[in-house]
Amino acid sequence: MDPQQRLLLELSWELVPRRPAVNACGIYIGIQQMEYGSLMASHNGTLGAFSATGTPFSVAAGRLSFIFGFSGPAVSIDTACSSAMVGTHMAAQHLQQHMGDALSAGVNLMLAERTTLAAQAAGMLTLDGHCKTLDKAADGYVRSEACVVLHLSASNSKDAENGASSALIHEGVVLCGTFVNQDGRSSSLTAPNGPAQQRVLRGALQAAILLPEHVTGLEMHGTGTALGDPIEIGAITAVLPGAGLPLQLTAAKSRLGHAEPAAGSIGMVHAAVELCTVHSSSITCLTTVNPYVSSTFTELTTIGQ
Repeated sequence: MDPQQRLLLELSWELVPRRPAVNACGIYIGIQQMEYGSLMASHNGTLGAFSATGTPFSVAAGRLSFIFGFSGPAVSIDTACSSAMVGTHMAAQHLQQHMGDALSAGVNLMLAERTTLAAQAAGMLTLDGHCKTLDKAADGYVRSEACVVLHLSASNSKDAENGASSALIHEGVVLCGTFVNQDGRSSSLTAPNGPAQQRVLRGALQAAILLPEHVTGLEMHGTGTALGDPIEIGAITAVLPGAGLPLQLTAAKSRLGHAEPAAGSIGMVHAAVELCTVHSSSITCLTTVNPYVSSTFTELTTIGQ
């Protein structure tokens, strides 16, 4: 069995007993790498009872439904680095349709060097092992491993009473709204699209029934790339000009690396921790701000130090 499936089972097992089980609970998993299956094939191992079900993405979600007796949708999602975030969006829609609770998860393990070598050949990875978000020396991201499972339940918050479809992801932390789109045509297949990022920010605000001036903090995608960071900052400053308050930016990838399909789950947890603590975390490895980034800053924007 793919150890990614094992991790999902282990964390879900720890999480589910603490919450009232709902038969219609949905499972939404962000997962991308098929490295374990490739390793098994390369070793010409003997086929066993789990050979057919040990690696498929569909089983990563379906096995959880089987183990816990959940009859809601069981979906594995591969949209690259946004996989876990898209899964959370689908989980939020699950709640909006009053289908019961939902589990949203993201998992990433590095089991074969070929994936890392391919990313390096494409110029995606940093050369020094540090993800330097927003820094002048930013030259790519660091791959990392993670498994995160979140339980979403219907919220009874005032936001829900005012018309926003809210989901409780932690005691005191409410997911007020979500929005998903795609870059469409940009300068290359993997290049970010600034206007598309602006649209997704505006869509999320509308879904949450929030005004831009209500936002005082933002967890960045922040991969630490020379192209991606300035485009992201440009979108943020275009949509969130602020209302006399500093906008606090944080970036989990500067501390924990880029867990690819699970990165969105890490970002949500990091943002939740920021909301529940007094002191904001810093963006590590930030020495000199990228000049293409600093030129787009407004006087209302600050970076966690």
